[in-house]
Amino acid sequence: MTNVQILPLRKLNPDHSERLASQLMQAQENHVDLGSRVQHIRAAGETIQQLSDRLRIHLDVTSHQLADLGVAERCQAEFAILRKLVELTATLAGTARLFSLPEQREI
Repeated sequence: MTNVQILPLRKLNPDHSERLASQLMQAQENHVDLGSRVQHIRAAGETIQQLSDRLRIHLDVTSHQLADLGVAERCQAEFAILRKLVELTATLAGTARLFSLPEQREI
């Protein structure tokens, strides 16, 4: 029998999200300087990379399991799309992790 693995989800509290969105909109309307987002962007890049790595591992495991069952050929197109998604998210993660302000960039 195939082992089904569920990736963990982090649910956002709708009230908390709405409150944060409202505060952000108010700050933007009042032209409040919220400071640099470089560290947030870099941290998001790290999280995206971790998720991309985990998805790659799960795809490999699932691919091997389907091959063992003799049905991997039926899913080749879908796996190709998912692997491309992993590749693109890894590229996005790399870009975000290297993000810096224009004045911090080397010329």
